Amino acid sequence: MTNETTMTETAAAPPSAPQFVDAAARRKTIDLAYPVTYEGRTYTRIHLQRMTVLEVGDFMESIVGKDEIRFPLFRDDDGMHIPDAVLDGLDADDRDVIDKAAIDFLPSRFRDVRAVSEPQAGDTIAQS
Repeated sequence: MTNETTMTETAAAPPSAPQFVDAAARRKTIDLAYPVTYEGRTYTRIHLQRMTVLEVGDFMESIVGKDEIRFPLFRDDDGMHIPDAVLDGLDADDRDVIDKAAIDFLPSRFRDVRAVSEPQAGDTIAQS
């Protein structure tokens, strides 16, 4: 019965998550030139965080059938996702800085999508 109890206790304990050796390399902080408040909280900076394999899978499932997507890279000081309303309400210059920095935090499979979908320099979107 001791083996049975030990196996049950072991099965009930959730496995620990792997930890990155250099977690700081997977995160970058962008200080906002124009902080915003939303629902009683002030946002003075946005943290960018690289996605794990699990987060990429969850993201891919969540975008099925959606016309508009936002990568889950943007975090607050507590590590929680930044609400879309905050990201949409940022000063345009702050948002440009964040978007440029975010490219380096995308998994490589998503970085090429932007390049393929945008017209090349000198090209037009539609034929004239």
